[in-house]
Amino acid sequence: MRRHRKRVHGLRRSVNHRAAPVPKNPFQFPPQFLSQFVNYPSLTVFENIASPLRVSKQRPSKSEISAKVEEAAELLGLTSVLQHRPEEISGGQQQRTAIARALVKGSRYIFLDEPLANLDYKLRE
Repeated sequence: MRRHRKRVHGLRRSVNHRAAPVPKNPFQFPPQFLSQFVNYPSLTVFENIASPLRVSKQRPSKSEISAKVEEAAELLGLTSVLQHRPEEISGGQQQRTAIARALVKGSRYIFLDEPLANLDYKLRE
């Protein structure tokens, strides 16, 4: 059985040429990126923020979860959108939802790529 030959840029060329052809120059395509925050589309903002608490080993009570979520939402200005789904809120609110989830989880560090790119104008100041 022949193995696929892996290229430096991560694409593979099929030995039997059944797969789509791999470009010789991977830089011929324009760069693409995805500006999407990891919010679950089927959950409300409240449920998105609470999700790491519900699966944690400590298993906090519902009242503790509510208190932590409401505290993070108030800190980040999300109290008015807690019952909305991610597609119903702005990009800045989506970003703040993801940050709030990291805060309630108790993450030691939060790494942000272009941290202010989608925050609402008034919050950036």
